[in-house]
Amino acid sequence: MFNVGSGGIVEPIEFNKANLTPERSIIIMDEEAQTVWLWHGKLRGLVARRTALRQAESLKGHGYQAGNAIIGRDLNKIIEIDARKVGLEPVTTELYQKFEPVLEASYEPIGNLVYIKSDSGSVKTPAVKTPSEKESSPKPSDESSTSVPPKEIKSSQPSHSAKLVEERPVLKHVEKESVPAIPKGLSDVLIQGAVIMAVSTQYKDLWISVKPDGALALEHMDGKICTFKVNGGEISFLKDSFAEVSDDKKAAIDQKIEEYLK
Repeated sequence: MFNVGSGGIVEPIEFNKANLTPERSIIIMDEEAQTVWLWHGKLRGLVARRTALRQAESLKGHGYQAGNAIIGRDLNKIIEIDARKVGLEPVTTELYQKFEPVLEASYEPIGNLVYIKSDSGSVKTPAVKTPSEKESSPKPSDESSTSVPPKEIKSSQPSHSAKLVEERPVLKHVEKESVPAIPKGLSDVLIQGAVIMAVSTQYKDLWISVKPDGALALEHMDGKICTFKVNGGEISFLKDSFAEVSDDKKAAIDQKIEEYLK
């Protein structure tokens, strides 16, 4: 996300919908949709809007350098939205409706104000189940112990041992639930970032693009480096990855990936 300030100065800022204020023009480079989104606040004048459009065209043509990587090399269109026309003009309103999911989605930062979409909703799932099971499991044991009170000392000993037997499986079950696997969305994002950072240690300039199938393609000025996917915590490098990379650089990249994922 970029703020286009006075004089056309483009400043990368944190991705946050709250940054879309009336006095700003905001640019978002969306590699998934291969789109540069340009949003103008209601208080932006004609000159400011034209200046922001020129900056959006520049980013679309050349990408944005984040550290050693160049983001947005394959973006092929600009969608311009004027906040003054949203709700009044049908075409602009429809464009904003397509823009809203981009603003509302969950993202994971990978450094240099670059973000990758992630699914954080699954993180809450294991936490909901465990307390309910903890609460429900002791109740039957309490009811069973109170509903049949022991009359003699001999009979109280078996009931006490039976109560212990009932508690043991509950404790084991809670231990299993209390160590859920890392959510797939989050772990995949971290692994993607690790691969990008590992490759950037060997190449000063990187072009990063997201393919229609979700694969990430990494290139440098002289050609392709690799194309990869991360699914369920596993990295899959696609055909011809590292074909133009020397063995020593490939080994260094592999070593860095392993180091980052420890």
